Amino acid sequence: MSNEEKFVGFTVQDNAKYQHCAIKEYGEEMVLKSNSTIIIDVINRLFIEFAQNMSEGLSAISKENGDLVAELYQVICENAFDCTLEDFSGIAYAYVKNPEFSKNINQFGEGVSQYICDAVQEFVSKHIR
Repeated sequence: MSNEEKFVGFTVQDNAKYQHCAIKEYGEEMVLKSNSTIIIDVINRLFIEFAQNMSEGLSAISKENGDLVAELYQVICENAFDCTLEDFSGIAYAYVKNPEFSKNINQFGEGVSQYICDAVQEFVSKHIR
């Protein structure tokens, strides 16, 4: 079964489920701006690509994953809020530490949330000054 078949992805309904927590953490303006289904589709595609890379044995800190992280960061900055690298790092840690985020992301494959978090931390460490 392909990753796409195993994981339906985030839906607008899923996004609404997490909206209250996100509003508390990042503010209502950012959350409302980020509810676009286009953004959800892009993030799902990126997470599928991370899962494929992981299943192919690529290191979380590979160039390929660095490119995916850069695209994820750009999507967040352009469509959600002006995300600092520190905030981006925190979001990635939430992928692992928040049980609901982790459960949803790990539908792509066991350990994908940690894999993405590791890739993001590598990206942040290379770009933070």
